[in-house]
Amino acid sequence: MEMGTPVFIEDVEEELDPVLDPVLDKNVQAKGKGWQINFGNKNISYDWKFALFITTKLPRPRYSPETYAKVSIIDFTVTFQGLEAQLLARTVGIERKELEEKRKQLLKETNDCKNQILELEETLLAKLSST
Repeated sequence: MEMGTPVFIEDVEEELDPVLDPVLDKNVQAKGKGWQINFGNKNISYDWKFALFITTKLPRPRYSPETYAKVSIIDFTVTFQGLEAQLLARTVGIERKELEEKRKQLLKETNDCKNQILELEETLLAKLSST
């Protein structure tokens, strides 16, 4: 924290150590010309370039609502089917660009149609409820 270098903590379970609370809350106070944070039982200087990264191997961790409020949680879970689809899309994009453009166009049209269906359903429900 003093040097501003990132820290990486691996294989954390569903309970985080309470000693990390001041870091997660960013309880930083101005002291003189710099910044300090109370970590453990002592105040140490704090550099705003510092970053804390925490990883877990749990497929669906259940953290407390307080933890979710303090941190940004990113799910990097990759399935075989998802990876296969990404690789196929890149390969087709390189070898047959026109097919990839057609696929993108079809996906856009499909999404537009789904949105139109939702709008029509809402309109229909509104008309039925008003009659």
